[in-house]
Amino acid sequence: MKNLRVGFLFLLLSLCFYSAQAQIACSNLYLPNAYLGRSAIYRELQRLHVPTVIKKTSNGSLPVVLLNSQTARQMHSLLERTMGTVNTYQPNSPNDHGALRFQDMLVDKDMPSMRSRGELHGTGISWGDLLSLLDYSRQQVEIGGHQQPHVRVETVYALSENEMRTVNLYHRMRRAAIVRVPFIIRGEIWGQGGRNSVDSVHETCYGFCKSNLLPVALKEMEKEILRTLPMFINLPETLSNGENLEHIIDSLLAKDDVQLWLHDVEEIFLNENHTRLEAYLATEVGLPQSLQEFHILSIFDKMEAVNWLVGYHLTKQYWQLMQNLEMSGNKDNSDIEHRRASMVFIYDSLVSDEGFLSSEYKRRGVYSQWEH
Repeated sequence: MKNLRVGFLFLLLSLCFYSAQAQIACSNLYLPNAYLGRSAIYRELQRLHVPTVIKKTSNGSLPVVLLNSQTARQMHSLLERTMGTVNTYQPNSPNDHGALRFQDMLVDKDMPSMRSRGELHGTGISWGDLLSLLDYSRQQVEIGGHQQPHVRVETVYALSENEMRTVNLYHRMRRAAIVRVPFIIRGEIWGQGGRNSVDSVHETCYGFCKSNLLPVALKEMEKEILRTLPMFINLPETLSNGENLEHIIDSLLAKDDVQLWLHDVEEIFLNENHTRLEAYLATEVGLPQSLQEFHILSIFDKMEAVNWLVGYHLTKQYWQLMQNLEMSGNKDNSDIEHRRASMVFIYDSLVSDEGFLSSEYKRRGVYSQWEH
């Protein structure tokens, strides 16, 4: 009987691993490194009766889904397992606008201290509730008749539990201003200078959501770790002998006590209020045990050193994920051609279900247009 029970458990787990349909049915066995495939997503969309068309790409067929205040609520479980890069079409403006969605949060970047929703610490990064935004778009249509709110086209990526954790941690770190990246618009740079500012990188809205400038940011963070942590005081001589700074820092972060410290910091990011994270890390958490012997003069020096280490660790994790997703820095919708693209969301509060499903459906932006 014991062998029978073991065999049944093995069969159940095998079905969840290898059957795309079973991944939906076995949602309580959401595996840390498993993400939903396109076929599983399409079957779930059919079950939910969400308006969907199929677009042929170089990497197979891709579901294209109407996203509005009604369908977003229907797709709650899919939203929780996905992130995406968002193209906001602004045909009457000089530029379209890039943003990012993960789970039920829409995140974007603009000029610091100019945002009306969800910005902290003057970073220019705003967090907005997706359902609230879609409800507002629906209300605008109801008030304005046929006046079209901005249409958004999102390239959607299904993520594993561990991948979603990486996304969550990185964007919480950026929102809390653990590291800052200046913003550039029409040649003017905003938010440059100050503690933990990565001044060699100037992000646009697309640079923020597509993350294509992160390799440059990581190189500057390596130099700042070299500057702020005294144990690296002899590194220039070491580097002249051919040793790689990135490798040295990664070796430091791989120490057992530093790994435990980073895990504790990650838990703080996932559970603490964003408004006090920076001071909390420096005063309550401090540096890991193996770094305590290195004297840091003031609480401000300590805060700066902790921020660079944490920022580097979370940024590098995030950049590795962006590479795995094959995300480009393009301002159009060309990322839908990539292997890890899972579906496309079209944010359109004006069109009917029938209008969306029509082969004549198209919407225009500055950098690209969408047509089925």
